Amino acid sequence: MSTKVPTADMIELESLFGPLFDEYLNEVNQVVSKSSVVTTADAFDKRQQQPDSASSSNDCTTHLGLWYPKGSGIETIVYADSDYAGDYVDRKSTSGICTFMGCCLTSWFLKKQTALAISTTEAEYVSAEKACQQALWMKQALVDYGIRLNDIPIMCDNKGAIDLSKNPVQHSRTKHIEIRHHFLRDNVQKGNISIEKVSSEDNIADILAKPLKHEPFNYLHIGLGMMEQVD
Repeated sequence: MSTKVPTADMIELESLFGPLFDEYLNEVNQVVSKSSVVTTADAFDKRQQQPDSASSSNDCTTHLGLWYPKGSGIETIVYADSDYAGDYVDRKSTSGICTFMGCCLTSWFLKKQTALAISTTEAEYVSAEKACQQALWMKQALVDYGIRLNDIPIMCDNKGAIDLSKNPVQHSRTKHIEIRHHFLRDNVQKGNISIEKVSSEDNIADILAKPLKHEPFNYLHIGLGMMEQVD
C-alpha cells in the first residue's frame, strides 16, 4: 500500500491558507456561541414575562413553613394520587404520596411511574401501591419505638382503584397490570392496610401530583400543615 507524500506545492499551499482557515473557524465558533447565548437569554426573558401557574404559586409560598405541634397523635394516614399521562413526551403518569402522623406531615414524594398506564384506574392503583409500601415502612419503623398500629388507611379518590384493590378476581381489564402492583391487594386482604375513599377536592396528595389553580392550591397547602412563619 503506497503512502502519499506531500509535495512542495502542497506544503506551500498549507502554509499560505492554514492560518486563514484557522481564523475562519474561530470566527464561526464565536458566531455560534453568541447566537446560543442570545437564544438562551431570549428564552429566559420570555419565561420571565409569561410565568406559568406552578411558578407563580411557588413565588407565593416562600413565607410558609411546615408546622409540627407538640403532643400530636400517632394516628397514621397516607394520601395517594396520580397525574394520569401527565408527561407529554412519553405519556407516563406521576404518583404523589404524602404520609401524616397525627396532623404532622412526616414524608412525601413525587415520582414518575415506570410503566405506561392505559387508564386512570391503573395509574391510581399504582399510586396506591406506592402508598402501601410507605405505610408498611412507617408501620415497621414505629415498632422499633414500641408502637404498634392496626391497619393504616390509604386515602384514594378513584373508585375503580379501590374496587380493584379489594377484588381478588383477575379479569381481562386488569390482567395487563404488572404482578408486583398487586402487592397492594395482598396487604388489603391481610388487613395490614385499608383503602378508603376521599373526594378529589380533599385529597391532599393532589397538590404534589399536578398543577392546581390558586383556590384549590391554597386550600390543600393548609391541609399539608403549611403555616405562615412568625418572626
